[in-house]
Amino acid sequence: FSSRRRHTRLQGDWSSDVCSSDLKEGEIGIVARSASNEIVFIEVKTRSTAAFGDPLESISAEKLHRLQMLALAWLATHQLLGSPYRLDVAGILLGRSGELSIDYRIGIS
Repeated sequence: FSSRRRHTRLQGDWSSDVCSSDLKEGEIGIVARSASNEIVFIEVKTRSTAAFGDPLESISAEKLHRLQMLALAWLATHQLLGSPYRLDVAGILLGRSGELSIDYRIGIS
């Protein structure tokens, strides 16, 4: 879905081993560059059923803070601190017969 948004994928499933009081370890689902040259960090949440809620409901304020810290760690690791970036999320709901429902949110904060 990132290619449909004219993003160039830079990395998938990037893991941080940074140890600090705010961030121990974590993972970013997709890192991409937008058509406007912005680094885009995409958190992907998938559910096979809506019985436990919408996939995006699982992104709490704490999770959002963690994603922000991971994005900054990625930028630092790749010597890109100061570059424009944003956090996007994709909620994917898998239907019983294989259909996908994708809810993509740009620039969450």
